[in-house]
Amino acid sequence: MGYETNYQVSVDDQSIRLDDELESVSKYSGWDNGFLGAIKWYDHDADMRKLSKQWPKATFTVHGEGEDNLDLWDEYFVNGKMQRCEAVITYPQFDRKKLR
Repeated sequence: MGYETNYQVSVDDQSIRLDDELESVSKYSGWDNGFLGAIKWYDHDADMRKLSKQWPKATFTVHGEGEDNLDLWDEYFVNGKMQRCEAVITYPQFDRKKLR
């Protein structure tokens, strides 16, 4: 079984053939403009670190949406380094004036 996540990968350097590069570092084929659908890419961070080292001036962004509704995040990769940003979901305070 396992946990599936929807991954959307993008890069700020349009000269990079993203789908080809993703197929070269991941075990998955069939990427379509940085998207493949729900997959079990458990070692995506190691693969993306490797890819970003090959293109050290580019910034790669990976957006993930897991099976759990609250599992939303973005990761940024530059020259083998990564920053992970978890989604922060907030609700505005109740305001009686907005009742309709």
